[in-house]
Amino acid sequence: MLAVDFGAETRLRGLMDDDARDLVNQLCTRIGMIMEDASELALTIGSVDQSDRPKQLTKLAESSARISALVRAAMSLDG
Repeated sequence: MLAVDFGAETRLRGLMDDDARDLVNQLCTRIGMIMEDASELALTIGSVDQSDRPKQLTKLAESSARISALVRAAMSLDG
């Protein structure tokens, strides 16, 4: 006969919530780091040579995509 211990699940729930909270904090920290790097690119785009602008804009687009993915991951854990 199969016995299921549902009590164990409730004991772990608090730990899992703490783990999820920590992971959301880590994801948001990483988002902030990417934003810092991207802001430098965005703020200095005017001084970049015209031939280098597409490369800089591509880097901004990549940073934006990474931020969006991390935000979605954080939202999925926070819900």
